[in-house]
Amino acid sequence: MRILQTPVRFYPFVGGVENYAYNLSKELVKLGHEVTVVCANEPKVKSKEIIEGIKVKRVNYIGKVANTNITRKLPLELFSVDFDLVHTHIPTPWSADWSAIVSKIKRKPLVLTYHNDITGSGMQAV
Repeated sequence: MRILQTPVRFYPFVGGVENYAYNLSKELVKLGHEVTVVCANEPKVKSKEIIEGIKVKRVNYIGKVANTNITRKLPLELFSVDFDLVHTHIPTPWSADWSAIVSKIKRKPLVLTYHNDITGSGMQAV
């Protein structure tokens, strides 16, 4: 199966979602699946590479909103990947939203992993 993973960022970025997507992708490759990750290029590394059998495409970003990298070329990159299933991650919306739109247009299944509950009240000054 050709699986498209769309975390906002990916290894070598250090974070919970990034670690989860990296380890899950490694195990899926071991099981014989073809895994492609499309994410923001943070930290700045090669834009295309293969890490432990995982094809990684990194897209430049123009800024962040709520810790979500805004990658203008993400929709085009997602449309360019041939996949059987897309797996996306929230609470960061940008890549999850575009993954859902592309999966619907391509009529491919979408898996959404919700990683945590965000709680808070009111606004905070930075």
